Amino acid sequence: MENDATDRPTGEQWQQLNAQSRVYIMPDFCRFSLPYREPKTAEPWIRVNGTLTYQVTPQQYALDGKLLTLWPYGKYARLLLIYITTQVKRDPDNPTRTIWLPDNLGDLMKQLHIMRSPTGTDYKAFRRQLDAVSAMQIKITEDLSTRDQFARRTDSLTISKESYISWSRKPGDESHANGYLQLTGETWEQMRHGIPLDDDMLEVLVQMNPGSRGQIIDIYMWLSRRLYALNHSNAMQTGIITWDSLSRQFGGTYKNPKEFTRYFKNSLKKISQPWPGGLHYKVIKGEGIILQRSSLSVKPKPRKTGN
Repeated sequence: MENDATDRPTGEQWQQLNAQSRVYIMPDFCRFSLPYREPKTAEPWIRVNGTLTYQVTPQQYALDGKLLTLWPYGKYARLLLIYITTQVKRDPDNPTRTIWLPDNLGDLMKQLHIMRSPTGTDYKAFRRQLDAVSAMQIKITEDLSTRDQFARRTDSLTISKESYISWSRKPGDESHANGYLQLTGETWEQMRHGIPLDDDMLEVLVQMNPGSRGQIIDIYMWLSRRLYALNHSNAMQTGIITWDSLSRQFGGTYKNPKEFTRYFKNSLKKISQPWPGGLHYKVIKGEGIILQRSSLSVKPKPRKTGN
């Protein structure tokens, strides 16, 4: 890597996430969900959204003669991806495409609204997710076929070109000196066009649902993208978004369709409570949901006016 520790930015440039209302997430993570629990296999994780198929491949590495698999999953992975995307949005023209990590992982966990008093087990799980997120690979296949022609496009996305993740082995010492992620050009460009989220609302949802493995974060991110598109169209509402399509995107490990439907409807109610002006939607029994125009959860930035 061309830069070294002396290039590390300091001071207010790397302020806490909650010092501003807006945070961001890469658009593709509004279209599919990572695992909610750790998969018991190294087989690729596959999610489908319309004509898009997402295939996630985890990191594998050898330790003490054993091949280990490191999956990005759960709440920590999602919040870390929001953190990384937000740092890109704050410095989009950074020529090195480098995200420097805070010196103390405890501080980072607090910034991400995870918990105020993490335990040793919490730190260990968070470190593993930081490692897993930095190394995961995503293959995106889009079916472009028409009635007269077969067509398919595939893109490969790796989060980081290079990373350095280290921590102290001393009990109670959560220092993390000079850790960084150098993103690939493709990932950096995708994150430059991140979807805005409201950080205060994200904190509310995380704190209100401490047992959530990230499902409610996924649904909030998805709603933010879908309602932005709806509000900038000529339509007043979407068509029916079927339970089947939602399950293929968010279903995770739900084997019973009724269980997933019940969970998704309950999540919409929870998200609607802090949503500015309320979340407007219809549940179509036995079919799915219709989203209606609603206020966006992120306040628009004030327009610049000339003198």
